[in-house]
Amino acid sequence: MKRTVLLLGCLLSMGLYAQTSPNGVYSTTEPRPTVLEKPASREIMGGTVIRVNFDETNAISATQKGAFEYACRIWEENIPTTFPINITVKFGTLQNPQCLAYVEPTVGLLESDAYSSQCFSNVYFKRKSQIDDQMLDYATCTVEQFRDAPDATITFSTRQPFDYTINSTAVPVNKYDFVTVALQAIGKALGFLTNTAIVGNNQLIRLEPRNEFTSVILGNDGVQNYKKAVSGTASFSGKGKNWALYCPATFDYKFALNYFASDPNNNETLLMQPGIPKGVAIRYIGTAMQSFFDFCGWNKRNIAVGGSASFDFASTANVIAYQKPVTTVNAPQIKQVSETDETLEFYRRDCEERGGDGHQVLLKNGRWRMYDGNLRSIVEENNDDYARTSDGYLRIKHIYHTSVGEFLVMHVEYGLYDYIPQNPKSSFNSYTIGTYNIQRASRRPYNTFSAEDEYIDTEIGFQQIEGCKKILVEQTDADYPVPYTYFVEPEQGYFIAYMNKRYASTFKLTYINDNGQTIGQPLTIDLSGTQKSAVAESKLSVSQNGVALHYKLSPQIENLNGQYTICNVNNTMHRKQGEVQSSNGVISIIDLPKGIYTFSITCNGKTYSTKWMK
Repeated sequence: MKRTVLLLGCLLSMGLYAQTSPNGVYSTTEPRPTVLEKPASREIMGGTVIRVNFDETNAISATQKGAFEYACRIWEENIPTTFPINITVKFGTLQNPQCLAYVEPTVGLLESDAYSSQCFSNVYFKRKSQIDDQMLDYATCTVEQFRDAPDATITFSTRQPFDYTINSTAVPVNKYDFVTVALQAIGKALGFLTNTAIVGNNQLIRLEPRNEFTSVILGNDGVQNYKKAVSGTASFSGKGKNWALYCPATFDYKFALNYFASDPNNNETLLMQPGIPKGVAIRYIGTAMQSFFDFCGWNKRNIAVGGSASFDFASTANVIAYQKPVTTVNAPQIKQVSETDETLEFYRRDCEERGGDGHQVLLKNGRWRMYDGNLRSIVEENNDDYARTSDGYLRIKHIYHTSVGEFLVMHVEYGLYDYIPQNPKSSFNSYTIGTYNIQRASRRPYNTFSAEDEYIDTEIGFQQIEGCKKILVEQTDADYPVPYTYFVEPEQGYFIAYMNKRYASTFKLTYINDNGQTIGQPLTIDLSGTQKSAVAESKLSVSQNGVALHYKLSPQIENLNGQYTICNVNNTMHRKQGEVQSSNGVISIIDLPKGIYTFSITCNGKTYSTKWMK
């Protein structure tokens, strides 16, 4: 029996520049609920991990990374166990001004007697192969295809004003909540996407890749597919409920059959309803997505013949309290299998829901690792290896068997374990020209300042904040080596540090929660060589009319490819970021309130800044 898996690029020809692609996540001006947060008490499914590869062709800050990773943690709580899902994330230019993000699923092409030349989405193939032995042949499938190959690529628009805060109640009215956009894009990457093409005579053709959702919603008859897309009655059923799909009488290529029906009062489908407005945070996945997974066969389980199994999922209403280790000096470290020696059989065993009897903890790479059953033996030195929930809990499970007559019953009990914070990760985002402020500079004697000093507001981003309640910053400036400490809020995703641009500053972050603290590696920012030389070479000037900001670098820079930042000097929540590819251009500022702003362009390691008032 021939079974081979070929990982191909996406077969869709619509591309990033398609005007009305169903693969896009789009904006809307229609009103929606202000905030719909994830419930404090909720069941957490299985042990799936989403691994993210950030394509930094266009620079991605720690703030942006942290916001996307937080969206991944929310989805992981709702996904039945499968192999780790690999998503590539990047920022780029999307032609459609309403498009917030674009999703490209990867194709898994399977050739076997059971599934002859069928193109499945790679995400669906991963789950299906765990419960259907006919889809997996250890002789022809490789571990690299499951462990390393990308399952989807998500491109976020650099043209859109995103807000990256984790705090759902603090999204500015003039920005799109990035976490909400990311959640909807991940949902489409997981398979809520019919992949269709409209052709002549009102036909809707099914494209590859597909999954059970695509295969059932759409058939091979293009005319009938089109009729369903404009029927107003298309739906799918799961968990005893019928969920209506978006299919208005006037065909909508962007949204038809790719979203739930519009209903602002239906919180169970709200996240995956068409269109995302500004200023709105939707962080609740909804029970309809559990029905979607059930509809696609994700909740089926492969149980050995002659036995049965019970599954008890974790709940945030029953979190195991932190138990500080007595000692970690002689504690066993996590043993990683060498990738060169690894086999698909062992990899599948480490990632699957059943596995061997015993107590296990979930790692960020998607594998389960045994521990001796004593939670004090979970080694704190391996803190950065453990997977987390969106609340920062470790994910554990206990597998054991009992006998019922001549049959064996397998028990899989999932749990959550409260823990110390993750290891801090931080990076330099950007800076704007500051103003001398005695109160902010009062940490040092007045006679340490010079007329040549340049004061800047430096934005520093951070990630891995799930489970962190407070961040302590220790700032040491090269021109005054007495450390200055202060607290910042984790949910903001960044903080503004006041520093003298003539000298380097070093920042050390400590993440704190009720169980303890973790100290990050020092981050040194040295901008002493950027502004002076940049100003000598080129000057940035701006003019504005309340609607658009006109900027000009003189003399102009050839082949400019940089990033711009607009920031209100009194309220950093009022800001814009994006790409610039010309020394002379126009940027819309109609959504910015009146105030004093800085405008900066960074390219080729140099930053050009100026201040203006709207």
